[in-house]
Order: sequence, then structure tokens, then C-alpha cells
Amino acid sequence: MNAVLSVPELAGLIVSALGIQGVDQALLTPETQFFGDGALGIDSLDLLEISMVLNKNYGVKIKSDDSNLHEIFSNLGSLAAYITANRVK
Repeated sequence: MNAVLSVPELAGLIVSALGIQGVDQALLTPETQFFGDGALGIDSLDLLEISMVLNKNYGVKIKSDDSNLHEIFSNLGSLAAYITANRVK
């Protein structure tokens, strides 16, 4: 069984990896979206960076042509669940 990845841990990793300034990580919840209004403002280059960090830290490989990409990155909770289910580290 894979260890459950917490949303605060994931949020901290993403904020740090992308160098996002002025974000109160305590306000980031499982429902925090990556795209759209009230979201983290992530773009495609940020997704690539996040994917590389996730691969390095958890052994999770997310390919840009994955048919579930939008679902995986819909919010912090969905990404944390995906990592928990697919991590090898």
C-alpha cells in the first residue's frame, strides 16, 4: 500500500518548485484548482516542471498525452490521490 500524500505536503512542494510568491499555503485545500478563476494560475510550462518534480520525489510519471491529464490536474486533491495511487518512492 502506498503512503498517502497530504495536500499540504503537495502544495508546499508545488509552491516551492515553481517559486510562487505571496501564496498562503494554509489556504490551499484539496479543492484548490490549478486553472481558472481562484486557481493557482498554472500554465503548461508549470505543469511540465511539476511533472518533473513529482517524478523525482515520488517516481510518478505523468505524460503530456495522458488521456486523464485534465482530471489528474483538476485540483490539489485529485493530484494528491493520483500520486498516492501511482507513487513508487
